Amino acid sequence: MIQALSRLLRPASIRGKLVLLSVGTLSLAIAMIFILFIYQQQRLLRADWVESLSAQARLLASSSQAAIAFMDRREANRLLGAVNSNPAILHARLLTPEGDTFAEFIRPGYTRGMATPQAGSLTGSEFTTETVTVWASSPADFAAPATVELVASRAAMQDAFQRTAMEAAIGLLIALFLALWLSSQVVRRLSAPVEDLSGLMRRFASNAALSERVVVSGDDDEIAQLGKGFNALVDSIQARDRELGSYRENLEQLVEQRTHDLHMAIEEARQANQAKSDFLARMSHEIRTPMNAIIGLGRLLLKTRLDLRQRDYQEKVLAASDALLGVINDVLDYSRIEAGKLSLEAIAFDLNQVVRNVIGVVALKAPEKGLELLFQIDPDVPRWAVGDPLRLGQVLVNLINNAIKFTETGEIIVHVSRLGEIDAQTRLGFEVRDTGMGIPTSRQKALFTPFTQGDDSITRRFGGTGLGLAICKQLSEMMGGGIGVESEPGQGSRFQFSVVLGVAPQQPPSPLHSHLLDARRVLLVDDNDSARTVLGEMLRSFDLAVDICASGEAALAKINQTARPYDLVLLDWLMPGLDGIETARQIHAQGNIDVPAILMITAGAYETVVDQLAEVGIKHVLAKPVSESTLYDALLEVLLGGAIADAQRQCRQQDQATQVDLKPIRGARVLLVDDVALNREVALEHLREAGVRADVARSGREAVAKTLAGDYAMVLMDIQMPDMDGLSATRAIRADARFSDLPIIAMTAHAMSGDRERSIEGGMNDHLTKPIDADKLNAALLRWIPPSAAQPDEAPARHADAPLGTAIPCLEGIDTERGLSNHMRRPDLYLRMLAGFNREFGMVADDIANALARGDYPLARRHAHSVKSAAATLGAGTLAQRAKNLEDRCAEGAPPDSALNQFVESLKQIEKTLRHLGDARAAPASSGRDEVGTALILMDQLETQLSKDDARAASTLEDLWTCLADHRWVSELHMLRDLIDDIEYESALEMLSRLRAALQLETDNKAAI
Repeated sequence: MIQALSRLLRPASIRGKLVLLSVGTLSLAIAMIFILFIYQQQRLLRADWVESLSAQARLLASSSQAAIAFMDRREANRLLGAVNSNPAILHARLLTPEGDTFAEFIRPGYTRGMATPQAGSLTGSEFTTETVTVWASSPADFAAPATVELVASRAAMQDAFQRTAMEAAIGLLIALFLALWLSSQVVRRLSAPVEDLSGLMRRFASNAALSERVVVSGDDDEIAQLGKGFNALVDSIQARDRELGSYRENLEQLVEQRTHDLHMAIEEARQANQAKSDFLARMSHEIRTPMNAIIGLGRLLLKTRLDLRQRDYQEKVLAASDALLGVINDVLDYSRIEAGKLSLEAIAFDLNQVVRNVIGVVALKAPEKGLELLFQIDPDVPRWAVGDPLRLGQVLVNLINNAIKFTETGEIIVHVSRLGEIDAQTRLGFEVRDTGMGIPTSRQKALFTPFTQGDDSITRRFGGTGLGLAICKQLSEMMGGGIGVESEPGQGSRFQFSVVLGVAPQQPPSPLHSHLLDARRVLLVDDNDSARTVLGEMLRSFDLAVDICASGEAALAKINQTARPYDLVLLDWLMPGLDGIETARQIHAQGNIDVPAILMITAGAYETVVDQLAEVGIKHVLAKPVSESTLYDALLEVLLGGAIADAQRQCRQQDQATQVDLKPIRGARVLLVDDVALNREVALEHLREAGVRADVARSGREAVAKTLAGDYAMVLMDIQMPDMDGLSATRAIRADARFSDLPIIAMTAHAMSGDRERSIEGGMNDHLTKPIDADKLNAALLRWIPPSAAQPDEAPARHADAPLGTAIPCLEGIDTERGLSNHMRRPDLYLRMLAGFNREFGMVADDIANALARGDYPLARRHAHSVKSAAATLGAGTLAQRAKNLEDRCAEGAPPDSALNQFVESLKQIEKTLRHLGDARAAPASSGRDEVGTALILMDQLETQLSKDDARAASTLEDLWTCLADHRWVSELHMLRDLIDDIEYESALEMLSRLRAALQLETDNKAAI
């Protein structure tokens, strides 16, 4: 029953739903009409009855007025009896004005059940369940109005109401049934097309090839449009099925054709990629070949004697070359970049070195625009970390270059801080702040997206692709950090980025300052507030006592007012008022003070005023920006002399260098194959320092011939050469069974992805890229040269300095304990400095005398100052003090007769002492022969080394110099040393031959006499 009712109330077909909707709607409408009709009929019947009874009551009240007036009850009863003719009236009363019943009619069988109300209080009508009561009074113009009360039965009224309701219900039901019949007809006509369409869809679902269609008739209504749409859909599906059938019939032929086209496209892409790779390989070789020479010769140049400015420039050249080489490596490693697989190194590096490299790249750009470029590193920043120094430097260089580009005046400050620790790693923050044009807020969000710059006109004005900041963002995020910018137009910009770096497990000991600088007083003079802050912190980190002022006038006042003289004035050049040059001139002009040393440090291009600097006694100048290590080296050179500065620098470099024991392969013979002379020269120098003997081949054919005829422990083979390339030469060598195991190492500028694999496939054992990395080369030598190939007898170890345990003899006039302490307690280093003193300052007394004779007191003062620093470093306190006295007298411009005599006396004593020291060191080697005989033996040894391009020739020359220090061959020895330092070995051999002939002739003449 319930299920049947549920199906009835929830029909499945649209016809049933429409019928149910029609039935419900019509039924509700008929019910509402019937209720309204019944309500209106009831109101009308009540109104008619009340009006009829009220009229009859008013008539009786008017007729009974006289009876009440004359108190005639009989007449009143008679009048009330007239209502008997109306069977519906059950009870009638005539009431006096006081409310008393005057006359009354009661129909037989009716029982009165109501109380008599007060006279005059009843009007209108009242309905109860069985009766209706009305009251009416006589007109008010009577003196004693009477009231008539009629009580009628409702039975007749209810019968009439029921009859009317029945008639209405029957009529409405007839109308309902008629409406339902009509609606069913309408529903049938409306649902029939839909049902036909539904049936057709079911048949079409089971048979897609059905030809039957919907018959569309009548108006173009929604159902007709639905039928037309269905017919169109069926036609489209059947047409597509026919097309698919046609495709299926020809699918194998189509797949074969498309497969052939795909293979052709893949082959074309492969050929294009191969052509691109070949082009990049050629470009790699062409670019890296001159870069190899630039970097290699630049590193060799650093090993020669350079002054502070030359060394600073050369280090910056190398830093820029390394940065360029890093960019070339990234650009040429096409496969890695194209695949988006740029990887980061995780190596230990010195943050100070990164800063030095960055300074070398950007240093010349800021001074060209007159900008102050300052680097500030917080003391708590770890100097050694693990990460990718090249990428870190790349981000810094990019941001600094942008700051320089968009800053016309003011300063650029690079600040490095420590942000905290993250899982045993250090987060460092880098900030590049400038005083440039600024960036609008609306442009800042898009600043780090590719090909975007701060303004649409920026590209035209300044150039650039807009990729730099996008690369910085990617690199900083790859290093675990992020990047952001704060800027306002006209107020400059502040770029900040952070990186997460590992902590170096064993940080190499690199003490930043020496006790030799402790308690030295320094006056820092700079008009730039940021420069004073940054440089002041650096100086204090060296344990120097630092005073600061902002102008030349203030500096002069401080120098005059101080009770304790300053040891050094760190002086800016370009200042308002008194500039640096004029301030230095006035410092030297004051005769009542101890003139301090002066180190000029400036952001300006000072090359045009070098002569003016020399005139005011300034011979040390540093160009901003400077790193802590550069400033420290300059302080050592100014305050303690160049020897101490060189020793400290070499010690620092030795501490940071990778120590490799090359004794197992000392003297092994290798063949170096390269068609470029510069490359051969650089490679030979590396091999000499490694202690191996190298022969040279200039082509692949020559390499094959020498290998087949010689006995080599290894072949270092270039790849790209004329006549025969390295791979072909390797295959020719391997064709001889004797050399199947000969180590052949590719040493080439080919550094593309896949070049190493091609070298290995070509028969080589390893692959080294140019520019040559000494550590990698040494590692390859140790890995591939068998220890049995070493020949120490034929290639003696290069001259070694005195071992650490060597005793320093007592030297008259020299405090050797203090001198040894000044040289980091390294006897080898101390003895070298002692041995070189006479060579460097042997003619200084004559130089000073000549300068004084010409009245050139600044030049004489500089010579005295140099001797003072060197003597103090060696521990020659008396000579240092007398050199200081001479320096002071020269600064005063007074004839230093007595001071000069005392200086010369002390200098001769030290020269004599050190000459005896040289004799004592050379005595064991001479085996009782005189110095000339020893010199001839050393010349033979030197000739052999030069003919074999042996780098140990420099050490042999030092011994030769000691033997000939008292002879007149000093100028020839100077020339010989310069030739050896410049690797001009053929010219050096000619010079050595002439020197030996002259010395032999002198010896023969003495023997004849």
